[in-house]
Amino acid sequence: MRCLLLGGFTLLSRLCRSTAASSGSFRNGCGGCNSQGAGQPERFNFNRNTILLDGMRFIVIDGMDGAGKDTHAEFVRRRYAERGSVIVRTHPSDSLFGRVAKASLLRRGKFFHLMAAIFYFFDVIYSLLRYYGRAETVIFVRYLGGVLYLPERYARVLYRFFRSVLPTSPYMFYLEAEPEVCMERVARRSESEMFENIEDFRRVRERAFRILKGWKFINTNRPIEETRREIERILSELDRRFP
Repeated sequence: MRCLLLGGFTLLSRLCRSTAASSGSFRNGCGGCNSQGAGQPERFNFNRNTILLDGMRFIVIDGMDGAGKDTHAEFVRRRYAERGSVIVRTHPSDSLFGRVAKASLLRRGKFFHLMAAIFYFFDVIYSLLRYYGRAETVIFVRYLGGVLYLPERYARVLYRFFRSVLPTSPYMFYLEAEPEVCMERVARRSESEMFENIEDFRRVRERAFRILKGWKFINTNRPIEETRREIERILSELDRRFP
């Protein structure tokens, strides 16, 4: 465990060095699991507060458990796969950091809550360093919305911090639905994570509306075709603005 923590903080140090200069960049490094697509250029210039990268589109599909993130990320992937290379990275991933985060989410108690949070963000940083800038379209499923599972006073501070040092984009979607609907959907799964209960669904949804300013909120408590039409409309508008 000590080695894992050391490795995570090493990743964070690498990320901070990468973002120290406004013209900094992330190096490529593809291969491995839980991603789809092939590489393009060797490097992409990176400004941590915008999507404006030569040749790359960064899309985030975040949201509540049971809101349909993976389902709609696949819809978005197919849309852009017709135009060029696409990588989809889902968190927690099957990296070592992601596996520890996932295992912690299946347990209960404050210790495992803390472990899940720490290794989730190490997993996200790992994905950024390894996959960001590796294709014409990079899609992250679950990203900064992970802070919403922390108490609000910590969630606000950490969200501001991560938003200041990690890449953001106009293409940032937060999928939400009525807590009762999410509860019904996750009840069909074989495993139950620590936050998959009606009280946490309500708290996370309320925090999302208060904290995630500037995101595209998509309500998925309706037929999937309607949700996809709204996402398609927003993507088309953004593509016209950022060709």
